[in-house]
Amino acid sequence: MTRRRSVSALAMAGLMPLAACGSSESAPSASTVPSATSVPATSAAPSTAAPSAGASGSRRVTAQASVPTTPARPRTGSVIIIGDSLTNQSENGQKDVTASLVKAGWAQNKICFSGVDGRTIVGTIPGGAPDSVAEANRCRKQVGEPEVWIVALVTNDLDSSPARLTADMGKLLGTIGAKGNVVWVNAGRRDTAELGTKLDANDTVAKVVAARPHTRLADWYAFLQTQPDQAAWWVPDSTHMSRQGYAVRNGFIPAQAQLATA
Repeated sequence: MTRRRSVSALAMAGLMPLAACGSSESAPSASTVPSATSVPATSAAPSTAAPSAGASGSRRVTAQASVPTTPARPRTGSVIIIGDSLTNQSENGQKDVTASLVKAGWAQNKICFSGVDGRTIVGTIPGGAPDSVAEANRCRKQVGEPEVWIVALVTNDLDSSPARLTADMGKLLGTIGAKGNVVWVNAGRRDTAELGTKLDANDTVAKVVAARPHTRLADWYAFLQTQPDQAAWWVPDSTHMSRQGYAVRNGFIPAQAQLATA
């Protein structure tokens, strides 16, 4: 058996760790989500430094907690975000995620949002909602070829083998196209013990990202390892978040998109 380094050692090294895959997410009811909507006071502007090399040579976008109040520059292009329940955010994502992208500089009419509970990287979604490939095509028709694609998918694919994950990512990336500028957000959870079950999937994501031009890893996992006090961010399943936690996530992801389009 291959010996694994500790999560803390890997986080300090800035590498994507290796471990076994875990279970998929299911959305909590809206009643489990606190009503607080304030963004935590971590409003440092995104760094303009070049992304550093991570595991397997992946070009990691530097983790930031939030986006600047005044964007560095208005965005003239469009942005497409495709995700699962962590993007849907108990039906608040359409409003809150869109608002965070507007704050980051994109015009509201140039944002296409698609967040659906239970969505996997590709394939049928419970309830019959459109899958990611269909949504990629719909969004492209709605806002044109985007300045950046944000893909926040893997949490519901943690039981997939590396080969299956690689193939599924390839199918979605193939729909996006070789010239598409992509930020892919990996998986993370609150509790370190459970995070240990997710790392093979994250490592596969990093390897696929590293092999594809114009594609960057937004390392949500590593960012969470830098945050010491997260008690108010999570609901009991330790995968989904409170409104406070989603406010942090909704700062982190647009900051990665800003860096990818700097």
